Amino acid sequence: MTSRLTAGGHVRVRPFNTKETYKGQRLDNDLCQAVVAGKTIYLRGQVAQELETSASVALNDPAGQARKVMQNIKQLLEECGAQLENFVRRLLRDDPDTVKVVERCWVDLVKKWQREGTLVQPRALLFKLARQRSTDRIRQINRRPETPTGDHELLDEAATALMDSADFVSALVVRVDVRAALNELPIRQRQALLFTYGYDLEYQDTAALMACSVNTVDNLLRTGKTTMKRSRYLSGYSMAPAPPEVTK
Repeated sequence: MTSRLTAGGHVRVRPFNTKETYKGQRLDNDLCQAVVAGKTIYLRGQVAQELETSASVALNDPAGQARKVMQNIKQLLEECGAQLENFVRRLLRDDPDTVKVVERCWVDLVKKWQREGTLVQPRALLFKLARQRSTDRIRQINRRPETPTGDHELLDEAATALMDSADFVSALVVRVDVRAALNELPIRQRQALLFTYGYDLEYQDTAALMACSVNTVDNLLRTGKTTMKRSRYLSGYSMAPAPPEVTK
């Protein structure tokens, strides 16, 4: 299991001390490979070294070093909670090139990092790149895109998550009614709920996928859930007022 340390409300992923990592130097600093602070992931600059042993790899091989850096970034972001492959696989409906599309997203992320020197909200950027790359792939194979609103499995997952949320749990709602009410929402409200509850994405990731602000996502979610409660499927249930939500 990846080592983690919680300090000051932040999660430090793969903490290490430079005294152990750089034994030939007089160093004694407590560092880590990544920090999860609320909705933001901060990554330590990566080089061609093994994360487990700090051993250098691909010496005198620039291409091999670049591959190792990308591998480390991918591994660290996944350990911090950024999972892309399932999302892309659903968008592309199990296209055989799904893995290649995911790999291109990581390459795009590394190139952006190299150009700009730093990355703000890399997880949200990954999902934005995934949406763009998936759209390019769909156009390439001349196929209609898989819309999240037409994914029956995703509707079921979102309905189940909504049933357990503070907005609906007290009413003992039935999933088939929650799903029906969800399916009748205007498309933008439905997309926001499916991304956030069906895929279990953070608000910033949903915003990246929908090309809008986090505030817009928050408004779409609130409006969508209010509309659902008033629908013909759920209006007969006794709904207790939900406590204020904490933005994810």
